[in-house]
Amino acid sequence: MGAKSNQRRGGQRFIAEVFQAWVYYDKGEVIKALEIAEEAKKELESMEEEWEENKRFMKVYGNVLSDLGTYYKRIGESEKAVLSLDASLKLRQKLGDEDDIAEVTMNLGRVLYELNEIDRALEFYNRSLDLTTKSQNVSATSFILSNRAQIYIDQKRYKEAEGDLNESLKIRSKEGNKKGIATTLRKLGDLFLEQEKTKKALQYFERARKIFTEINYDLGEGQTYLALSQTFEKLKDGEKTFIFADSAYQILRGVKSAKPLLKAALRVQKMYKERGMLSKALLAAEDVQWAQSQIKEEEGKDLLLKQEYQSREASANRNVYYAVAGGVVLLMISILLFRAYRLRKRAQGLAEQQKELVEERNKNMVDSIQYAQQLQSAILPSPQLFEKNFEDHYLIYLPKDIVAGDFYWFFENDQYRLWAVADCTGHGVPGAML
Repeated sequence: MGAKSNQRRGGQRFIAEVFQAWVYYDKGEVIKALEIAEEAKKELESMEEEWEENKRFMKVYGNVLSDLGTYYKRIGESEKAVLSLDASLKLRQKLGDEDDIAEVTMNLGRVLYELNEIDRALEFYNRSLDLTTKSQNVSATSFILSNRAQIYIDQKRYKEAEGDLNESLKIRSKEGNKKGIATTLRKLGDLFLEQEKTKKALQYFERARKIFTEINYDLGEGQTYLALSQTFEKLKDGEKTFIFADSAYQILRGVKSAKPLLKAALRVQKMYKERGMLSKALLAAEDVQWAQSQIKEEEGKDLLLKQEYQSREASANRNVYYAVAGGVVLLMISILLFRAYRLRKRAQGLAEQQKELVEERNKNMVDSIQYAQQLQSAILPSPQLFEKNFEDHYLIYLPKDIVAGDFYWFFENDQYRLWAVADCTGHGVPGAML
């Protein structure tokens, strides 16, 4: 009775640790979550003989390994994620819980897809799909079908992709999941557009747009407007291409999701310039700059997470090495060498920091000038205005330092066409400032 009581208390403690790690992960403190989960894994491994074949122990241990797979995937350690998920899968199979087996199998498919191991990813998706179909877990089945469809699209197996998406659509329709229905309709539209089946794509995009509008899901609505613009462009309908691109941009500006906004702003900026809508072109240029900086910032955060983890691992490995080395004399020599190494690295680090500082300043200066170029370009007349107003013309415009001190200008109304070429004092950046 005492042994069982100890096992129960131990299980409860590990469950609490698993929950605590997940709370940290949800707050964005991925490394802290990883540390807690890895420590729990070590303790559970040390108790494996004592608790072997204990279902409660195996369930907790499987959860820890599964969560570790999620955390490793988040910091870009995909190989470790596969190992953890595979170990979790073996425990789930011993327990025979088909829903848990299906979930881990599906997650393995997702990680393997990111590693570009397409055949293995497809194998795990097929296995998880068999399990969810058997257990009648329709929500999971719909999700897996959608993921598998993406693999088929990558492989240009369009018929199979269409079949999976239609099956997913049926499930989501039965569930009444309007967001899921609209998302699947848009994916079907993307599939038909990739095959140049533009009229069919148009039907699916329009159905998706109506549902997104009905449920007030701005991100989905904006992305669908963008897809409609691309479709009308293939149909050579310039006016609708512009109308839907402009609608997508206006909606996505409110959402402030960097990647969709970048696509919309890049697309509409050119259209605004062609139509002489220079203030809107300038606004779109600013949004392009904002979205690009946000994407770089997110990529930087991901890189820092991976570096932080690798640095922690390297530090732990060094500690193990020094402990094994042992011996007072060897330890003293190691300390002296390590100090010399650190001094040398510190000196090298200072030099590197100075170099990086200079490079960063130069980069910031060039980035600023390139941004100034976007702003300058946004107010220059478009080539289409020349083609429209002059039968015979040419334009030579060669900025000295990305931006120029000279510029040209054009204006027309019902009575006049005004054309000007201006030459500012100075060249390049100084001229551009004037």
